[in-house]
Amino acid sequence: LFSLLPRPNYSSDNGFGLRGRLVVPTGKHGETYFNYDWYTKAGFKPDIGYRHYFPWGGASFGYKKEESTINDRNVWIEKKPELNVWTNRYSIGNTPFYVSFNGSMGEWIQGARKGSHRMINGVITHDPIYLGSDVSFNASLGYKKDWYEYGDTIRSMPYWKARINWRVNDRINLWTSYSQFNFDHNSPYTFDREDYRKRSDFGGYWRIDRMNAVGFQWTRDEVTNKIAEKNLYYYRDFHSFGVNVRYRIDTKAWEMRWVLKDF
Repeated sequence: LFSLLPRPNYSSDNGFGLRGRLVVPTGKHGETYFNYDWYTKAGFKPDIGYRHYFPWGGASFGYKKEESTINDRNVWIEKKPELNVWTNRYSIGNTPFYVSFNGSMGEWIQGARKGSHRMINGVITHDPIYLGSDVSFNASLGYKKDWYEYGDTIRSMPYWKARINWRVNDRINLWTSYSQFNFDHNSPYTFDREDYRKRSDFGGYWRIDRMNAVGFQWTRDEVTNKIAEKNLYYYRDFHSFGVNVRYRIDTKAWEMRWVLKDF
C-alpha cells in the first residue's frame, strides 16, 4: 500500500504531478493493478486492469491513458480497453540467440482520432558480446505490424538496433547506438509514430560522488544528417528518496521526478 502514496514529479509538458502504484495478487498466477498519474496540465491518467501469468508468458486486460514522446514532446493516448499478450524469451537451439513475441488489440483514442488497433511484434536478441572486459555489444532484429482502423492504415515495419556500452572507469560510462525502422506507412497516431527512420545516439554519465551524477544524450537523424535532440541529466540521492532531472536543450523544457526509496 505504501507504493500507492502520491509521489511528486514535474515536466514542462504535463505540469506538476503525483504518481502512485498498487498491485494486488489475485489467485496464484494473477494480479489486479491500479496505477495513476495526475498533472496540473494533463489531468488524471489512470491505468487499471488485470494481469495473468502463464508458463509461456502473460496477458493483461485493462483501461489506461498512456504517455509517449514524439519529437521530444510528450503525447497521450487513451486505450479503452486493450488486451496485451506476451511470451517469455526462448533460446534458439544451443545458440546465444533468443526470440520473443508480443501483441495487442484494443480501442485507441487520441483527440479526434479513434478506432480499433491491432499489433504483432517479434524480436530476436542475444547475450551481450564482450569486446574486452569493459566494452559490450548488443543488437536486436525485429518485425512489427500494426492495423489501424483510423485512416484504414497498415504499417509493416522490419527494424534493427545495435548498441555499444563502454565502462571507462568506476565513475564514467559511455554508450552509442544505432536504430533503423523500415516502414511503408507511419502511424496515423502521433503516440506510436516513429520519430526517425534512421537514428544514432551517443550518451554517457559521470558519477561525481556517492550522491550525485550527471549525464547527457545526443540524438542524430541519419536521414537529414542533423542533431535532432540534446538532453542533459542530473541525479541527486537524498538517502530516503532520489531526484531525477532532465533538461531538453533544444526546447528548453524541464522534467523532474522524485523517487521514494524507503518503501
